[in-house]
Amino acid sequence: MKETLVRTATALVLLVLVALWFLWLPSRAFAATTALLAGMLWAEGARFLGLRLWWLHGLVGAGCAGAWIVQAPPEAALAGAACSLALALAEMRGQGALVLAFAQAWMAGLANAFAVLVVALHATASGRRWLVGAAFGVWAADTAAYFAGRAIGGARLAPAISPGKTTSGLAAGLLAGTAVAAGLWAHWGLGGWMQALVAAFALAVAAVVGDLAISAAKRIAGVKDAGDWLPGHGGLWDRVDALALALPLGWSVWRLAAS
Repeated sequence: MKETLVRTATALVLLVLVALWFLWLPSRAFAATTALLAGMLWAEGARFLGLRLWWLHGLVGAGCAGAWIVQAPPEAALAGAACSLALALAEMRGQGALVLAFAQAWMAGLANAFAVLVVALHATASGRRWLVGAAFGVWAADTAAYFAGRAIGGARLAPAISPGKTTSGLAAGLLAGTAVAAGLWAHWGLGGWMQALVAAFALAVAAVVGDLAISAAKRIAGVKDAGDWLPGHGGLWDRVDALALALPLGWSVWRLAAS
């Protein structure tokens, strides 16, 4: 009971803070705090993977994200991944070091792509609506998957990585995520139904892949949660794992479907 209350209280505080951050911060402050968030994700990934210089990853990540946000090229996230890989390889030795280094590079690349895209889309009214629709789609997919998995059960989707995920939950999540994101985008007149449906489905699939990828990184590191920043919720990666991949991939498919 106490754990549920702590989790609920944290979720409510997060909801208010995210709303204030997204809706009311001036553009420059929004860009600066988003770069800081990217740096925190770099640091958290390095920390739970066991890198001693996790704080250095955070500083480099915030700096890289801030520099690339000013230029706004999403492709620059690859350079962020390369920086993180180089830092990790310089520090790590022994068996499994390369796997852990690539896991950190993957998370660094996701963090940068997420940060650059969010700032770029936040600059316009249509971009902000697209982001809101995408976020609600990802959350709808996660919620539907959870309740369908508990109610229906079925075969395990990836038992070695995330034992709680089921094929019935996957189906429900893909359906709900696609319907919510596509419905909101079409309602706001952001694109045609076919474009919205294709991009929303890609978004829902990417959300599952992103969640499983971060779960795999935690399994490799032997930890249950990415961090302990958020009472009852774990770390930042525990909250943005699905969004970090879903937003960049969903936006890429959205643009391709429009051409």
